[in-house]
Amino acid sequence: MLRRGRGLYTSAPTEDYDDDTYPLLPTSSFQSRFSSSSAPSFPRRHRADRFDPPPIEDPEPIPPPPPEVTVFDMYYSKQAYITYGASLVALVVFLNLIFTGNGEQFNVGRFLTETSPYMWALLGTSLTAGLSVVGAAWGIYTTGSSLLGAAVRAPRIRTKNLISIIFCEVVAIYGLIIAIVFSSKLNDAALAAGETWSRSAYYSGYALFWAGLTVGFANLFCGIAVGITGSTCAIADASDPQLFVKVLVIEIFGSIIGLFGLIIGLLMTSKVREFDVQQG
Repeated sequence: MLRRGRGLYTSAPTEDYDDDTYPLLPTSSFQSRFSSSSAPSFPRRHRADRFDPPPIEDPEPIPPPPPEVTVFDMYYSKQAYITYGASLVALVVFLNLIFTGNGEQFNVGRFLTETSPYMWALLGTSLTAGLSVVGAAWGIYTTGSSLLGAAVRAPRIRTKNLISIIFCEVVAIYGLIIAIVFSSKLNDAALAAGETWSRSAYYSGYALFWAGLTVGFANLFCGIAVGITGSTCAIADASDPQLFVKVLVIEIFGSIIGLFGLIIGLLMTSKVREFDVQQG
């Protein structure tokens, strides 16, 4: 259809006018039958408004903030109920010993003197090996998962970041070394009739127990620290290769914690004697 003032044979430049200024003209006899009075009136809108824009989707709703944990919520938590139950059982046992005339059985010193020092020594040996292996496994799990994920983006980090796995494995070796040293302190001694353990035997048992506990927890936290730092080292190396050495220095300082525990364990067991007995 043609518009008024717009012709193909017009030398004047064409301009874009609105349809309200220049309405459409009929170009056929069929369209001339309808006049402005008989034609249905439709609301005319601007050309830019003829097509409605697509509806804008609402963004994801912001989740509400987590509820604040108050002191009263701590008293009614699951951990609090477990503590209440354990305290109630201990109170019932304590009152039963008191009111039945067996209160002297609740004696910590008697428990320590009647317990074999071999039990404390073997318990310390198992703790130093078990906690060290748990720390090493925890560190390897943390570092290995991040290393495999970051290697998908940057395969070049697979080789040099294996040093983090080695640092975690060294933690288990520390515990194995201390366990071997402790086992060398255990000699074969048995109580005969009328004999008791000597003071040096009790000292050896308690020293091995606390030394094993110290080395075990030191290696446990060392493995966790090395694992988290090694995970960060792998991700940082995948992003920027210049960060590898800087984060590796922090990881080395974290691995020294296990070495501290190893030294303390050796110092605590340096004066441990063989288990012997004495006449009662």
